[in-house]
Amino acid sequence: MCIRDRYEDHYQALLAKNNLNNCPVFGKTVHVNISRHTTIQSTQSKNVESDYVKDYSESPDQRYKIAGSKNFNNVVGPSHFLHLSNLYENVDEQFIRNLFAPVAQMKGFQYFKGTKKMAVAAFSSINDAVNVLMIFHNYSINGRFLKISFSKTTISAAN
Repeated sequence: MCIRDRYEDHYQALLAKNNLNNCPVFGKTVHVNISRHTTIQSTQSKNVESDYVKDYSESPDQRYKIAGSKNFNNVVGPSHFLHLSNLYENVDEQFIRNLFAPVAQMKGFQYFKGTKKMAVAAFSSINDAVNVLMIFHNYSINGRFLKISFSKTTISAAN
């Protein structure tokens, strides 16, 4: 399988390559290379998307589309720890454990100090964390969209 992805600038492409090369995804390994081409050509009409050609430039899942955004400071490579944000106030740890259970078992969970809107979840493998992120990022919980990213914060450091 070949995936072509275009970034706003060279820094974003290098960041993606450095963080995603050799990353496990659903039991397989992703290999990332920088292309010599600066555009992505498709044989499909520009107005037609297929199973093989998708444009995510306006997607709500796209967190890093604004060049120079403060979100770039929080880009980290895949790890066992996921940062969960935009949590609904009444959502508890057991709800999150049950939500993720079909994909992976959480090994730990901790809210950030002073808020129940953000938490760190720990998993036994990077593959489990990647799978949870891919399936549940932007998942709707009581009308709020769960935001998930890899975390530079660990469980013990969340407080």
